[in-house]
Amino acid sequence: MSPTKVRLVINQLKGKTADEALNYLRFISKSAVNPVAKLVNSGIANAENNFQLSRNDLFIKKIIANDGPILKRWRPRAHGRSTMIAKRTSHIELILGVRPGAKPVASKAKATAESVKAKPTSAVKEEVKVVSPAEVKKEVPQTAGRGPEERGRSQKGFLNRIFNRKTG
Repeated sequence: MSPTKVRLVINQLKGKTADEALNYLRFISKSAVNPVAKLVNSGIANAENNFQLSRNDLFIKKIIANDGPILKRWRPRAHGRSTMIAKRTSHIELILGVRPGAKPVASKAKATAESVKAKPTSAVKEEVKVVSPAEVKKEVPQTAGRGPEERGRSQKGFLNRIFNRKTG
């Protein structure tokens, strides 16, 4: 997706809280909404898991759409000519800020780790039987004599897939 199309969406998000931005994206009918919403959700999840920050304390400090690699394709034109089609991509950079006075949320992992340490564990030993390779008999599934449904193939043949009228 071209950076100009993405910029139409992300320019409205600067300075908004994370929840406001996601709510705003739900009501826009642009094609860039889905990748941007996915990026904002990923940033929120990273802030919650890696830095123990609350979702309510996050806001979008900076969001930029830069040019990514351009895929170049060719389209045939009249009189034997061809023109280039540039399929543009974009790199979106998102920086989330934390509201002043925000405190880290108590980690759930630490609380569960302490409760696990408090429980006494009982050791259970299982007997392991050593078996030589000659004693182990491998069963090979037999595919001979079975129909295509039982072998996991569909009824359509190879030629029907190649010479199909439907394209795409």
